[in-house]
Amino acid sequence: MLQVKQYSSIEEVLSYFMNLLPEPKPDTIASVSKYAKVDNERVTVKAIKQKVCLGFTWSFEIIVG
Repeated sequence: MLQVKQYSSIEEVLSYFMNLLPEPKPDTIASVSKYAKVDNERVTVKAIKQKVCLGFTWSFEIIVG
């Protein structure tokens, strides 16, 4: 079941989401998605694991609407 939570800003969604993400390591999950509403507008935030020269990091996609 999809649960959508109301937030006051996209920054609040990102802050909450980033606190939940695990360390981006080779043996962890490849992506995580969060569904929310900001001012009654649906927002999807997705973190995608990406390889960089010193290991791995998360890159983010934010889709509004």
